[in-house]
Amino acid sequence: MIKDRIVQVLEAKRVPKEKTIKELGVTSANFRSKAKETPINSDVIVNLFAMFPDINLEWLITGEGEMIKQPAPTDMVSINRYTRIVRENERLRIKLKEIKNE
Repeated sequence: MIKDRIVQVLEAKRVPKEKTIKELGVTSANFRSKAKETPINSDVIVNLFAMFPDINLEWLITGEGEMIKQPAPTDMVSINRYTRIVRENERLRIKLKEIKNE
């Protein structure tokens, strides 16, 4: 189910689940009990992808493939640069959240 995979993303990204779910535009109750079985709004998927653009949307929707998109292996320099950019993006996202909380 998509909601289970959203939780997997949040766990993999090591972000606070309750707060991040709220930032996605829903409440954490949507991810518990019977509500967990109900469809998710497409806006939540868009918001999740905006937060984590390295998420493989095919995996998120169907469960097939890898959670994280893999860059086309053109050459190691490009892959290393891509990895650095993704890590920097995550670091800046965390820093921005810390600043907002101050």
